[in-house]
Amino acid sequence: MPTEAAQKPDWLETPDETEYDLVMSGEAGSSVQTVNLSREEYIALKEYLCKLRGLKPVQPSGASI
Repeated sequence: MPTEAAQKPDWLETPDETEYDLVMSGEAGSSVQTVNLSREEYIALKEYLCKLRGLKPVQPSGASI
């Protein structure tokens, strides 16, 4: 049986980067729509997605959201 850490998707972690995007891809993998997000918006969307999927969100270290 996998451990809890092994079951968590990697997108639960939020790297401290400067650009965050929400991208919708077409059938061939080409980008159809891209929405530029602030770090706060990105984290809020991930927290909402966690709730929808029944996952526990990971709070970014040192984040002020």
